[in-house]
Amino acid sequence: MRIRRVGDRLRAAFRGVVESFPPNARNISGMARWLNVHKATCQRIVEGLDAGRDGLSCFARFPGTEGMRLHLAAARDHGVQIDSVEAASAAIDEYEALLSAYGHTQRGLVRIIESLRVESAGPQGQPDRELAEDQRKALYDGARRVTGEEIRAKTLVAIIRPRADQPARLDASFYTRLIGAKRHAFSRPIVSSILAGWWAHLHASEGLDANRPANVPPEYPPFSLIREFSTAGAKPVKIGQADSKTLVVVDLDNVPSDGDGLGPADIAVVFRSVAVPSPLWTSNGRMNVAVRFNYPCRTMLMDVFLHHTLAAAVAPNIASYSVTATPGDMPDGGPDHCWHERFPDAPELVTLQRGEPRPRAHLPRHDEFIEHAFAHEGVNPTDYVGFRCEVAYPIWQSEYRLYFEVPRPDSGAETLPDSGDK
Repeated sequence: MRIRRVGDRLRAAFRGVVESFPPNARNISGMARWLNVHKATCQRIVEGLDAGRDGLSCFARFPGTEGMRLHLAAARDHGVQIDSVEAASAAIDEYEALLSAYGHTQRGLVRIIESLRVESAGPQGQPDRELAEDQRKALYDGARRVTGEEIRAKTLVAIIRPRADQPARLDASFYTRLIGAKRHAFSRPIVSSILAGWWAHLHASEGLDANRPANVPPEYPPFSLIREFSTAGAKPVKIGQADSKTLVVVDLDNVPSDGDGLGPADIAVVFRSVAVPSPLWTSNGRMNVAVRFNYPCRTMLMDVFLHHTLAAAVAPNIASYSVTATPGDMPDGGPDHCWHERFPDAPELVTLQRGEPRPRAHLPRHDEFIEHAFAHEGVNPTDYVGFRCEVAYPIWQSEYRLYFEVPRPDSGAETLPDSGDK
């Protein structure tokens, strides 16, 4: 996690530098001409910023620290904002400290990363994963006692596809389900969902309302109860609504109690948005789906199904972030931008290819929940690629973000020899 965080910081800092270049100087050839820097160095900078890579794999593409500083000095000489240059310089300092701590060159660090990947995927990595789960369980137990709230499981089934009438927009349906929701009378109401569409973040910063195009009207995501998967007496209650954002809490007053607070109860709702910009048509080439935990929960199961035409063009990336992190759909809300808000947790993402049988879910009725969602949407499951993440004791006061980014190395078809560690 330390290595990943350093990589994310490097990517965020150099992205800020490169984004301040003229548009024609953001690809390999244009950058080399504008900065008068060797083309191989520019190639490695561009490839290190590729959205298809992460904070670990970028080290294999970025130039060495000497090459980074030469690139940065040229950027400073060409009038790049001093704040961006200083942020990148500080990131290089931390990178050099990391190399010194491990006593390795850049190439040696890449070998360490490769060995850690192998170890975490094999039996030797199991004790570390079990320890992480034990630590998350301890947080769950403490939060449950402090808040008086608990959820046995929270699940999400998202079905996302391009709109036939507007290819630049997506039709996104979200089926959420709380299983075994309980709270004491003194506890806060349990939030079922914060239904936030793409434009909800416009209200997060003053003055951004003008960014909404004139031809896109305000959107108020509707939701409805799925009675087949909800306990009798439990109901969702809308307590707040703004453009593209609706807050829904769970009313447990009419649910039979087990004698220890209100509940438990299951509640399932569905909502949809038809105004989500497609990452294939946006400048940042990014979309994300998040599951938030404002209450202690034992299990998270997230299934996101993308139409195969969309899935083929994006690269997935999942991690756990603080609830205070910049929203993932904002320009500065990408995984490398939010490196300072990511928790040291490594959730596993499984890809469910088209036509392959889905592994059976451990949670009761979840497979039935998926089938209900596809039937209700009237679409063929074989047209979709699935992405599944399952976490025991998800981190309290976090959200698990599944990013889908379009890999956009501005280099086009240019290929240069590997420039080594320099």
